[in-house]
Amino acid sequence: MSPDTTNASKSWISLSKRAVLLILGSILAIVLWLVWPLITNNGPVYYANEDQHFRYGSIGGENSDGFPYLIVKVLPRAFADKLPAERLPGEGLTAFGFIQEPEQEFPIGFSRSTRDLCSSTFGFYCPPFALDVVTQNCATCHVGTLREKAEQLTPEIISAMPGFTVNLQGYIQFLTSSGLDARFNADYLMPYINEIADLNPLERLLYRYFVIPETRNELILQGKQFSFMDRQTPYGPGRVDTFTSYKTRRYGFPVDKLDSTELQGIADYPSIWNQAPRQNLSLHWDGNNDDGSERNR
Repeated sequence: MSPDTTNASKSWISLSKRAVLLILGSILAIVLWLVWPLITNNGPVYYANEDQHFRYGSIGGENSDGFPYLIVKVLPRAFADKLPAERLPGEGLTAFGFIQEPEQEFPIGFSRSTRDLCSSTFGFYCPPFALDVVTQNCATCHVGTLREKAEQLTPEIISAMPGFTVNLQGYIQFLTSSGLDARFNADYLMPYINEIADLNPLERLLYRYFVIPETRNELILQGKQFSFMDRQTPYGPGRVDTFTSYKTRRYGFPVDKLDSTELQGIADYPSIWNQAPRQNLSLHWDGNNDDGSERNR
């Protein structure tokens, strides 16, 4: 083999290696671009201000109770016909009495965090793959507003007081009704999502074939777990049945077998300040506990 042929062969091999490395590097870059949004989520948002953290911080329900962030964002528009009839034009989640602070994305009581897709769906832990979700925290029911004077246009927002405007039952029933609606599918929801989010192709596939169908399944399941509400009197704003939902959702208690008179455990949202004077009193709606710490847990 002549020197020219040998040099040409080496040059071709060197060029081929560079081409392979370029192709592999391009593939790696594309894969990294696609999965980057799923591996950069790093858990709950923390607030330095204690009051803000109470209002918007996570209480740890991401993997059990969180709904996808983008779906929560678009639901009030996608299913506006299911919002309360008596509401202001363009009103979304605040139609249920939630308190909206200026420059905040969600009303008080809504906490943005991340959900580990693997452990919450398949039962094993793989931290790189997570999804932005929205959960409720204690401020949902324990932040209220107060006007010192009738002419005061903007009320003062006070943490730890009862959220007497919040119709939590109405919001729960809105979620259930949306999940049962035949329109709750990717073809209907993706245009709404694409209006507010620039998703990459992998994220679009994830939402279309996994996130939206799984969310609908969760909402349908939640509707079954909250079906006892159909046998109760309407709660109205500032009131809730605190424990029946925990009985059926956390412990599998067969509330459908209870007599209707045992389902009426509806009570006002309490304040969470000045609890010491209440110690040793008959607590809960039916007075079945006199230990304040146990009641709170």
